[in-house]
Parts: sequence; C-alpha cells; structure tokens
Amino acid sequence: MIICFKKDNIAYLAYDEMHSYLVGLSKEDRQRSNNVQIVIPKHRNKMVIAGMNMRLLDILRYEDIYDFKLTFESVHNDFVPKLKELSYQYRLVDKFGRLPSSIIFAEKDKIFRIDSDGLVMRVDDYTGIDTNAIITTHIETTKSLNSDETIKRIYNIYSSYMGTSCYPVYKIDTRNLQIDVIDI
Repeated sequence: MIICFKKDNIAYLAYDEMHSYLVGLSKEDRQRSNNVQIVIPKHRNKMVIAGMNMRLLDILRYEDIYDFKLTFESVHNDFVPKLKELSYQYRLVDKFGRLPSSIIFAEKDKIFRIDSDGLVMRVDDYTGIDTNAIITTHIETTKSLNSDETIKRIYNIYSSYMGTSCYPVYKIDTRNLQIDVIDI
C-alpha cells in the first residue's frame, strides 16, 4: 500500500513492505536504490515518485523526461505521453496499452496521480495505491495528528483489514526528501 497526503503545505508519501520485493531482504539491501517504491528522479531532484512497479520507478528515476511545469495541463500534455512512450520502449505496458502501475508524484505541496490508463488526477488532500477505501474512510480522523501519527493510524487500520502486519513502513516528505522508517 502506498499513501500520500498533505499537511501544512508539505506532501508526505509512505509505503509498506507487505506488497513489495523487500520482504525477507536484509536491512542493508532494503535501502538499496532498486528496492524502494519511492524514488527521487535524478533530473528533477525536488520531486518524489511512488508506485507499485519497481522497474517503472527505476526507469523514471534515470530518464530525463521532467521538463514540464507542475500544472494539470502540463502533466497531461507533456509528461503522460513521455511516460507512455518510455513504458512502450521498455515493454512495460500490457496488451491494452496500460501502464504496469498507477504512480503518484509530488513536489512541494503539489500532488498528482496517474492511473494505469494515463488518467491524470490532481490531488488536493490525499490519495493512495491499493488503499483508497481505507484512506477515504479513515483519513478524516487524522486531521489533528502529525504526519508520523497519521501514517501509523492508516497502516494500523490497513493491517487490521488485511490480517497481517505492514511493518516496516517507509516515508518521505517533499521538504526533507529523506526516506525514514516509521515504527508501527
């Protein structure tokens, strides 16, 4: 599960190991650049991108396709076509032309989500991948909490729905741009 939300004009993204390739890896290997579901592109180092397909994220980390303004129109008209072209080039699309995963990206206090069909959504408050029902039901109860407590509450609720633990949970924000582990 990946969640993304805004608090105090900062975007926060978090993901757990439950649905990633990180399960069973050593602590050292978990932090290696090809084992995370959140990346900072080399050519736009203030942006954070999250998704469920690590191969797509690894490609997005190194490709220079970020010469666009962070507006809905520019993301739709400039970024999505380049994203789809890269996905075709690397054979990541399915037979219907869909991307292998939705992606969320954030820069400063702006958040966008691109679904697997290329639909662009500007996010005002929160979004997630593999989780929207849980977030929509419970995020309103976290308004008074800090970012770490918000993440803990959402992941604890998710764990109870899934019947398993989501530990560890990793988070990053668009101010510090450092991946941290949150104890759940």
